[in-house]
Amino acid sequence: RENIVKEKLKNFKNICLKSSKIDIVGGGEFKLDELFNFFPLKGKLGRKEINDFGNIPVYSSDSQNYGLYGYTNEKARYIIDKNNPFYIIFGDHTRAFNFVFTDFAITDNVKVLSPKFGNNIKIALFILTMWSKGIPNLGYSRHWSVAKNIKIKLPVKNNEPDWEYMEQYIDKKQKEAKEKLELLRR
Repeated sequence: RENIVKEKLKNFKNICLKSSKIDIVGGGEFKLDELFNFFPLKGKLGRKEINDFGNIPVYSSDSQNYGLYGYTNEKARYIIDKNNPFYIIFGDHTRAFNFVFTDFAITDNVKVLSPKFGNNIKIALFILTMWSKGIPNLGYSRHWSVAKNIKIKLPVKNNEPDWEYMEQYIDKKQKEAKEKLELLRR
């Protein structure tokens, strides 16, 4: 299931969001810490603790392979449960975002986040897309010091983020992506 979800997210991001222009007219600006919890980095693993055969996935700032760097036999540092059915890994050097749906550990140069707005992946994807548009490319530098302070422009309803709009927007883009994929298959 996790691989299917990851593949769908990858296809969706590649086909729709990068080619889409989301223009929020009359939206509100929100700080990242209003929308996401930041987790302290727990037990960053080094190369000696990472292999190809361990039980626990290890994520890095890499933009390839959904950030999966390898595996370890060490204890998972972040646990998936009903309060956190997924986490988001932000690659400090790469500005890559990756969703994680299983217990895991990390390497250096990542930040671990979870949404404060519930466990809706579609809303998270919308917000991360809007956030990423504001993060400048600083080359192979650390981006977190800039990224964490960016105000994210979102649609609003009654001075609050319009969650329904965001979810419907992503639904619309997913439908468009499916239609485009169907055209490619023909």
